[in-house]
Amino acid sequence: MSADVNRREAFRLDDTMMLSVTKLAESELNDIEENFDSYRLKYCLNSHFALQRENRKPNLLMIRKRDPDVGHYLDSMEEQLLLIASRLSESTVAGKGMTRQEVNVSNSSVRYSTAESFEVGEQVQLQMILSTSDLQVFSLATVTRIEPNTDVPNEQWIALQLTRLHEDDAEAVIRHMAKLQQLQLQARRDS
Repeated sequence: MSADVNRREAFRLDDTMMLSVTKLAESELNDIEENFDSYRLKYCLNSHFALQRENRKPNLLMIRKRDPDVGHYLDSMEEQLLLIASRLSESTVAGKGMTRQEVNVSNSSVRYSTAESFEVGEQVQLQMILSTSDLQVFSLATVTRIEPNTDVPNEQWIALQLTRLHEDDAEAVIRHMAKLQQLQLQARRDS
């Protein structure tokens, strides 16, 4: 088990995704830590419903087989929930301030290039939209490393260690990485 966990931690891939990194003052950090689930839902409501839908899928398939009318009704209710979540997400801060970034990602860290200045040990709020599923992920992170980006003047590589990530989001990141690896392998075979 521990070897499997270590392998998952060390597995890294390059990707392009929507990303937002916001520095946090100590008071903001404390507020987010105390109300983490509320902040997560505020930023990731649509993704939360999509993940819950995936978790319910096996039960819904059994219901559809037994009673197609009930299955159809539940499917329409799921669609309504996703529509409401989507509308609520559009009216909140979800997705605002995000930019498309080249990143190197693992299930516990993110590395990207930016012109914004950071300090090692600084606490940040990290929002990502996973490229393979469009799921939104909300996390707290710590700046662990800063290196000059020799390819882009006035930019630096920032390495972030995820310090607070909901277990559903952690699994979504792992599924994203598996799907991304599958797509990259398929692209290599096709070329």
